[in-house]
Amino acid sequence: MQPKPAEPAQPEPERERDYSARIHGAISSYSNSILSIGELFRDGQKGVRFPKDLIKGLEQKLQDIAMGKDPAYSDQLIRRTMAVFYGQVKDESFRKQMKENRKIEELILMFATNATNVLRKEPSLAGDGWKVELNNHIAQFIRLLRDCLRHISHVSPELTARLDMYTTKLAPAQQAYSDSGYDSASTSNRDSVSSTRRFSTQVNDMPLVLTAARLFKLADSVVQKEVDDMSKYCTEKTCLKNINAGAPFPMRREDFDNEAAWQYWRTLETSHLSQLMVVMVQFNPELAKSTPSEALPATQGSNGGRPGSIYSQYTSNRPDSFYASGSAQRHTSISSRHSIHSLGGFGPSDPDGVPDALEGDDEIQVGFHFTFIPPNPRKYYKRLLEYCITADLEAMLSPAVGDDDEVSLGILSSAHIELINEVALRWRIGQPYRVACFLDIVRQFYERNEVPLECVPEALQNITRVTNEVEIEKWPKQDVDYLATIYGNLFSTFLSHLYHTLDGLPQIKPSDLAPYLSILEIVRDSGLLERYDVDVSQRIAEIQNQVRDVSARFYSLKLQELQSAPGVNRALPLLLMTDEVEKNAKLLDKRFPEPLLGHLDIVSLMLEVQIPHFLMDLDDSKRKLFEDSMNGPTPDVPIQDIFALYRRTKTLLGMYKAFCPNGEITFDLGGFFEPYVRQWLLNTDNKTTQWVQAVRRSDYSLLRCRISKKLMHCT
Repeated sequence: MQPKPAEPAQPEPERERDYSARIHGAISSYSNSILSIGELFRDGQKGVRFPKDLIKGLEQKLQDIAMGKDPAYSDQLIRRTMAVFYGQVKDESFRKQMKENRKIEELILMFATNATNVLRKEPSLAGDGWKVELNNHIAQFIRLLRDCLRHISHVSPELTARLDMYTTKLAPAQQAYSDSGYDSASTSNRDSVSSTRRFSTQVNDMPLVLTAARLFKLADSVVQKEVDDMSKYCTEKTCLKNINAGAPFPMRREDFDNEAAWQYWRTLETSHLSQLMVVMVQFNPELAKSTPSEALPATQGSNGGRPGSIYSQYTSNRPDSFYASGSAQRHTSISSRHSIHSLGGFGPSDPDGVPDALEGDDEIQVGFHFTFIPPNPRKYYKRLLEYCITADLEAMLSPAVGDDDEVSLGILSSAHIELINEVALRWRIGQPYRVACFLDIVRQFYERNEVPLECVPEALQNITRVTNEVEIEKWPKQDVDYLATIYGNLFSTFLSHLYHTLDGLPQIKPSDLAPYLSILEIVRDSGLLERYDVDVSQRIAEIQNQVRDVSARFYSLKLQELQSAPGVNRALPLLLMTDEVEKNAKLLDKRFPEPLLGHLDIVSLMLEVQIPHFLMDLDDSKRKLFEDSMNGPTPDVPIQDIFALYRRTKTLLGMYKAFCPNGEITFDLGGFFEPYVRQWLLNTDNKTTQWVQAVRRSDYSLLRCRISKKLMHCT
């Protein structure tokens, strides 16, 4: 996630003015502290937004500290301060406020306010002792935030750099004075940012190095030798030399669609690098005294005049950018030839193939020979991410993980998240590429049935989060094209799933299609499919034809089943078929009231096929139906069934007109059933005559009987 730069030509938004006012108001409250809060936040008043997941992780960490479960924060005064702030974090109004702005500076200021209230009341902190402790507590809190971010993937590089800068500003050259009065080992020997910086060259003191060694299955001794060898030329001076070289890395103006996007990235990247340089110089003040010529051997600077870039005032012809491909000779670099990547064992299952694969890549960086950045950082980053995911998937499948244990849909473990975040920060891998790369790898793993479907929407959420922070119009063109390619592949994959799932018509339920539809809708609504040359209308037409084919197949099989039942009544299977068509149409209309993807109206497509098929079958049975309805006093097809068939056919014609308004159907309902009506009328007329004659005969017999009885009575 990356903040939006200030637009000087426009008035400052109200929210930003409110935020700045809160910053300045809080700064005035702490202006007499050992380190001014104003100095701390001077370079970051626009604020950096933190991930939404940070508050949840922070709440758990604060709870552990308050309950004494975290040995890294065992100081009693620290625990008390953290406990007070934990109470505020639990407050609903605090959560709402943080959800709205998510400014990391405001979160730190809130903690500082709580810490001030606690420390001022502490009787053991005489005089200005509370001010010393305030800086120390703020430093501890920033360290806590940094710990929480290690468990969150795709953290903004600016956020990481900003916290590192704050950490460095709060760290004095000597051990901070503490007069808290608490007899705690952690008070005198705090593992905090306020201690004197002592750097160890032992791999056992380097968590990220150990993580990489475990990932690549390298022995500690091998890695230790690598670290010892690299420490001779991998220095801060070399890093500063690379930064000040003026190379247009990793972007140029040509990598963006418009000037606004270029200026946005330029401002953001300058801010990132400035903060990183501040951290380096404050960790090692001697760097400020060195000259650029001390940073690298002469062979590294043999390019002559440096190309112009955002980091140099000189102008000349630029070489290709980070994304460009070229055939220029690539010289040996520390990261490509002498690093642990070329020692074998690069990944969990393919230890020897990675260097060769990367050597043959067609996106090789041209003209840049950085010490800490590989020649093709994006490809190295993607391969590293692949191996991290593979390793974590293997760990999930190990016997140590039970069937009932919950695993993260994000796949990556906290150790690998921290490694990936740090690599992205140092190699200048932007957030757009990072989230697109993660989605691409998850897609590939899903297509190989190595991760469940639920991992794909989880990866898509990262895209949504970053696009909410940085509009896609401000992304580098190559990153947009990369994401468009991924979306095109996703669209094809899940459209195929939808295609085959529709084989279950008409019994399918919304839950059968929902996972595929949600992904397809996200991809379709992105507007990126056009870049991938995906003809959406053609693909939708293929799905529509599939629905028609499945509907026709279901109708034929069902009618064949009904007609195979014993019995001489030819109208009965047709009557039962009309019931089947209407029942399924009503059921699917209830389950899918709206067209899928805006174009797939399942009910309309089904009726568009089945009703004409029914009318054709009805017409084919015309002669047999008529004959069977006239073959004796008790015909095989009762006339009542014929009239029922008339009513059911009329209902289906009405449904066709309602669901298929653009469809044309030629069926003469009156003409088809007219012979039956005429025959019924004729039969009825004949029966009426017979009834009248029967009544007359009955009345005549009754009259004769009465007359006979009367004559006998008279006699």
